[in-house]
Amino acid sequence: KGKNRYREIEVADISFKSISAKEARELYREEKQEKLPEESLDLIRLMKRSVIKYPGRPTKKERRNLMRIRGY
Repeated sequence: KGKNRYREIEVADISFKSISAKEARELYREEKQEKLPEESLDLIRLMKRSVIKYPGRPTKKERRNLMRIRGY
């Protein structure tokens, strides 16, 4: 397991029937990237920062905090 969860995969062919795992590996090519380009990392950081949490049902952690604040 590495930090980098992003991969570049090129699909070489598509099979319309069930095939073995060995044959399936021949249908794509995967390029392992040691590091993402800086531009991609900047975009990922911006996306993580821009996530808006919409009001709705509180999470279990938020409910516990509310119960503690209310004194239950």
